[in-house]
Amino acid sequence: MLTALLAVAIGAAVLMGMMTVYRDIPEQMGREMRSYGANMIFVPAEGKTAMNLFTVESVVKEIPQEKIVGAAPWRYKSLTMNHLPLTGAGTDFLQVEKTRPYWQVDGNYPKNDNEILVGHDIAEMTKLKPGEVVNVAGKNENGKPFRQELTIAGILKTGGKEDGFVFLDMHLLNGLLETPDTVEIMELSVAAPAGELELYRQHIERDTPDIVPRLVKRITRSETTVLEKVADAGLSGDCRYSHADHDLCRDDNDGHGYGTP
Repeated sequence: MLTALLAVAIGAAVLMGMMTVYRDIPEQMGREMRSYGANMIFVPAEGKTAMNLFTVESVVKEIPQEKIVGAAPWRYKSLTMNHLPLTGAGTDFLQVEKTRPYWQVDGNYPKNDNEILVGHDIAEMTKLKPGEVVNVAGKNENGKPFRQELTIAGILKTGGKEDGFVFLDMHLLNGLLETPDTVEIMELSVAAPAGELELYRQHIERDTPDIVPRLVKRITRSETTVLEKVADAGLSGDCRYSHADHDLCRDDNDGHGYGTP
């Protein structure tokens, strides 16, 4: 009798342990798959060209923070670097390392606001290398010219459009343009399946009219498909994820610049 009770107790303990592991697998896989990149973006409402950074950050906080892997703001401006015309992109480099973990940098990510990343194509054309100082110039929103000496921290190589850009600290770019707290795109990496992301999107769209939240279809669907296969294999208990039947946003070619840096 004692042996039978002991066997039942051991079996129950093993079963509970297996259920705990199986329930954790989809969440762990979801976070690992965030190496795909951002799966949600915020863009300005129709008729607007930018958003207030504080407003955007407050909206990001409405998503459970344990779900947020990274949230990177973006802003773009025509600049010159050593008299070479190009497009400058302002961002938060600490967050970009989380939303775009697939980026390859020769050298280092900028750590100070006087450091920049230079795209591989530009570096090849100009023969510039990490550690060199360049002059970045342009005009602010009122047409007033500015010029700043900046140091190249690293060379970015993605094989995409980013290789033709120069990347600056967001606060530095906003300061040079004399329009602080301005953001054009916010990209988020959220550890959640498509159905859950869609609920967040609907909530934000309903409560924040100045911001248009969109899901990146090609990424959310790929992740959900994998997680469903895990569930179908019996590894997720009752935590079963299903495809979202909603009209998710268009991907890179949605006209709002996602897919460019």
